[in-house]
Amino acid sequence: MDGKVDLVDAVLLNKFLAGTVTFTDQQVTNANCDQTDGTDTVGEEDTTALIRFVLNMEGYQTLPHISENA
Repeated sequence: MDGKVDLVDAVLLNKFLAGTVTFTDQQVTNANCDQTDGTDTVGEEDTTALIRFVLNMEGYQTLPHISENA
């Protein structure tokens, strides 16, 4: 949590999902990058949203991402 969102965050999120690192409560809250499902669950959708944000893909200019097609 260095105030920047970049590829390092995506790597750390994947490590968290794999169980190789632990997150604080605040880090878990921040990791919920895709809130389309309306839950606080952190999973693969969040990694996808985070990477798309880092790549500045259309529809992913802000986080958290909430799909309009949900």
